[in-house]
Order: sequence, then structure tokens, then C-alpha cells
Amino acid sequence: MHCLLYLVGDVYLVSGNRARIEETYYAEANHLLAGIPTGARVLAKQYWWYAMLDKVTFLDEHMIAPQGSLAWWVGVPDGVLGTRPYADRGLQVREQFDRELRPDFVVLDGVLGCVDERDANFDALLEVVQSSCEFRLQINSSLYRPQQVFQCAS
Repeated sequence: MHCLLYLVGDVYLVSGNRARIEETYYAEANHLLAGIPTGARVLAKQYWWYAMLDKVTFLDEHMIAPQGSLAWWVGVPDGVLGTRPYADRGLQVREQFDRELRPDFVVLDGVLGCVDERDANFDALLEVVQSSCEFRLQINSSLYRPQQVFQCAS
């Protein structure tokens, strides 16, 4: 049964709908980028990297994940786990946000990394974003979760 499901999934992926998905991807990326100046530092999901590559300085959101979290290990596989207690995640996120990444814009989709549900790691990031940045727009993506764009004070 599983083999049949995999086969059906493979056929769907190589079907003629690919051009429409690509068109939707670029249209949504361009919508997100509409108010963002060229060269701005943008903290966003990995899936936007390709569309933003030559337009902005892309900052992968895995770079701000609390050390030791699954999202951190995915984004920093060669990193060495620091000695800071995991309970200080809010402080760690604030320091990374303000001192290292300094984004001009942040694009959020309600989770941090490749997880399905909102967790304490995303809450720590959201708290920092809401205190440092101003909400600009939301798009209801056809491909991903709703995307919220925030503009941060430089």
C-alpha cells in the first residue's frame, strides 16, 4: 500500500502543475519583497532564500534558534553547543537578534524551523520581533503558512 502512495506522490510531483507552483512561489516572494529595499537584511524561512537571493541579504531563521534546539541543530550542524542554560532562550534570541543578525525586516510564519506547531522557541523570537519591529503586512500564502512581515528599527 505504501509503495502505491509513494508512486502516486511521485507522479503528482512530476506532473504539469510544477510551472504553476513556481509561478505562485515567485509571485508570493515578490509580494513579500514589495516594500523591502534592495540589500536590506531579511530574516526569513529557508524556503524564501532562492527567491530573495539576489535582492536582499538573506538571514536564515535557523541562525536565531536557541542553542540546542532542533532548529538550531538543523541550521548550524557544525556548531558547538554553548554552556548557557536552555532556560535563557529569550536572552539568547535577543542577543543574536540585536548584536549578530540585526535584521531590517523579519518574515514569520508562526513557527521556528521545520516544526508543525508553535513552541517556546518561536515565542521567544516573536517576543523580540514584536518589541523591536513594526508589523507591515500579512499574505495568506497558497504554498506555506500565512506570512507576516515586520520592519525593524535599524
